[in-house]
Order: sequence, then C-alpha cells, then structure tokens
Amino acid sequence: MRTKFVLKRLYGNCFCRDGTDCIHFTKFFVETLGISAACTWQDYIEELKALKDEYEDADTIMSIYTAINTLQPKGTDSTCIR
Repeated sequence: MRTKFVLKRLYGNCFCRDGTDCIHFTKFFVETLGISAACTWQDYIEELKALKDEYEDADTIMSIYTAINTLQPKGTDSTCIR
C-alpha cells in the first residue's frame, strides 16, 4: 500500500532487538497510540482513491477489492459489492 506503512518494519527492532513478536510493540502502537493493528475498509478505500489518478496494474487494484471483501462479515448480503 502507498498510503499506509508497516510500522513493525520501521520500529520493530526498537522494542525487541531479536526480531520476535514483542508485546511492548503492540501495546505501544495499538493501545497507547490507538493505531489499528489491521487495515480497515476505510484504509483500503483511501488507497483506491490515491490510486485513481495514476493507472496501476489491475492485479494491485483487484487485491485491494479482495481484501475489502474479506472484511465483510460472513452471512451478509454481498450483492452491493459484487
């Protein structure tokens, strides 16, 4: 994604130098700063808006739509997004 960054890649070693999953990393970013641990549909829509002015390959755009579709609760009507 171009509008979001993986904070763990940038700051993961600041919390746990051995590269393992660190509870302090998650606690700081998710609980203290309130940053979501996973992308929301709003994040994906923001990414699509950023890509609309520059042509991107169809695979990238399709993968974003697929990610949005996986966020839909199971058992709900999906006709509006197909």
